[in-house]
This record gives sequence, C-alpha cells and structure tokens, in this order.
Amino acid sequence: MHDAPPEAFADTQPAQPAQPAMVSQPPAAGAGLPVRYFDGRSARAQDAVLTREGPHAVLRTSTGEVRLPWRDVDWPERTRHGTRNAHIASGGSIQSDDGAAWDTWMRTHHGRESWVVRAQQSWRATLVAVLLLCVVTAAGYRWGLPLAASGLLQVVPHSVDQSLGQSTLDSLEGGLLKPSKVPEATQAHLRAQFQAALSKHQLAQGGPHPAHAGVRILFRDSGIGPNALALPDGTIVVTDDMVKLLKDREDVLIGVLGHELGHVEARHGMRMVIQSSLLGAVTSLALGDVSGLLAGAPALLGHLHYSRQMEREADDVAIVFLRANAMRPSIMAVLFERLADEEDAETERSQIGIALSSHPADAERIARFKAADTATH
Repeated sequence: MHDAPPEAFADTQPAQPAQPAMVSQPPAAGAGLPVRYFDGRSARAQDAVLTREGPHAVLRTSTGEVRLPWRDVDWPERTRHGTRNAHIASGGSIQSDDGAAWDTWMRTHHGRESWVVRAQQSWRATLVAVLLLCVVTAAGYRWGLPLAASGLLQVVPHSVDQSLGQSTLDSLEGGLLKPSKVPEATQAHLRAQFQAALSKHQLAQGGPHPAHAGVRILFRDSGIGPNALALPDGTIVVTDDMVKLLKDREDVLIGVLGHELGHVEARHGMRMVIQSSLLGAVTSLALGDVSGLLAGAPALLGHLHYSRQMEREADDVAIVFLRANAMRPSIMAVLFERLADEEDAETERSQIGIALSSHPADAERIARFKAADTATH
C-alpha cells in the first residue's frame, strides 16, 4: 500500500472555524428575554423566554406558555450588581443572572424608573441624602425631641412626678447624700426664710403654682460640693457645702432656691426623663432593644444634664422670685464668683444641680442677672 498524499484528505477534513466569545447582548425592543422560571411547585427551574403582551407577562417554556397579570409580579428595582428576581403573587419567581439585559428589557416594557431608583444609583444623590439625614437627625435632637417631650409632659399626671421624686431620693440617700451636719436651728431658719419668700412670690404671681404643693427643703451632706438639686416631686436638696459657701449671704441662697423652684414649676426633671426615654426609644427601634426604658429613671436623674434652655428658664424664675422679695437679681453674681474661686480639684463633682450640668457660661448668666436689675418689671 502506498501512503496517499495530503491533498487527498483536503475535502474530507474541513478546517474548524474559531468560536467567537459569548457576549451578553441586551434584547432588542419587542424581543423576548431569556430567563429561568420557577413555578412555585417544583424546585427545578425551567428555561423560558419572557415577553410582554398588553397587561400580561408571558413566559414561553419548552412545555407551553404561562400568562401572568403584569400587576401580579413584584418586579425588582434596578441595582448595580446581583441576580434579578421577580416574585409572582401566586407563587414562584422569574430570575435572570444577566442584570444588564434584564434592565434594558424592563426599561422598554415597564416604563420609566422612579426618581428614587435613579437616585440610588447616583453617588451624588446618595451623598446628598446622607447629608440631609444628618441635618434632620441633628434638628430632631435639637428641637424635635424637646418639643415632643414637652407635648408628652402635658399628659403625664403629677402623681408620676411624686413617685419618681421619691424613688430618686431613696436611691441617693445613704450613698451620694448623707445626713446633714448643718445645725437643726439653722436648717429651720433657712426653711422659714424660704417659705416667707415663697409666699411673696405666690402673691406677686396671683396665687400658688400647682407644683408648689410638694415643695420642701432638705439639707444633706455630700461629696458633690456646693450644690442644689430639684427632684420631680418638689423636693429641693441643698448640700452642706452650699450653705457653708453662702453662710454670710442668705439672700443669695434664697436666690439659689428660687432657681431650683423654677425647675420644679416647669417640671424639668420629668421632662428630661421623658426626653431621654424618647431618645432611648428611637435608638432602641433602630438597634433593637426596647426593654427597661424607664427602669433606670431614678439613677438617670442623678446624671442628666439640664439643657441650657431649661437653665435659662429656671434663671428667669429666680429673677422673678428675687424681685418679688425686693432683692436685686444681680446678687446671684456672688454665687458664680465664689464657685469660680472654689479649689476642690480632688473632689469629683456630680453632674447635677444649679452650678453644674449643661449650664450657660457663668459670664452669660452673670450678665443676665445684672441686666435684670434695670429691666422693666
């Protein structure tokens, strides 16, 4: 046998052309979209071609045709990545791994996307949304939260103030607060002086304020330095150090009590508890725990900062209180000057009372009290 020349096999072994790379092409307008169809009964997917005919989505598979009301399909929003998955109301789904082809087909058959979907795909719109969220959150904290707390305060009965005030005092007694070392005679004298001043204040205001019924003065020894604290039930706690600081200025001490009376009249303690609870509730809704919002209220009162606006409101009452007793509001400058001179670096101050918390700057408060001397009243 002789070997055949290569030319003899030229017609029997044609050259194989190179296969082109597969490139995803968006479907043309009116063309069907290749998808996977799950009928909701079987876990096995069926290859199908999706088209739209009027109010129906039509799926053509190897076994037949499925017609679905367009509104009965939950069509997904466009995203940058990931599988497109449309859920059918009666069960099952329509899926596609080719997001670009799906989105092009949907623009043709589903209409214009909402501005929300378009904004989600824009980093500029996302940045603006984040900035707006920060502004709204800050405004809600600064103005919305206090406004909501003030509204809720109107429906909270005063009996809650009484209960919370007593619980707070019980939690402080024996710990932060200890029995006073101020002589009983001095305590009785100061209570009598305050009661006389309160009577003049009530007379000038046309009668007692409803919150005055629970007002009482307690003197306690404490490590928080010269301070005073108004509890929600009307109890005003004055530390021995405050009495010592103002031992020669009884009139200024009466002004301090007038300031604390302002907190009682405006129910600032309860308002702060409500405000903090609202903040906790909003945070809990976002983070997932809504238990025990008010369980720690007594301890909370011992650490809360009154807002600067609340302190200004209490200062306004102190001014009215002093005027009703023929005292110049400017005498309160003595308090801040003496507190500024206090050198007690080793004593940890508690964040409560007239001289601490989120108070306006001393210079601002001194100017406010001095201006009240000449203001029309």
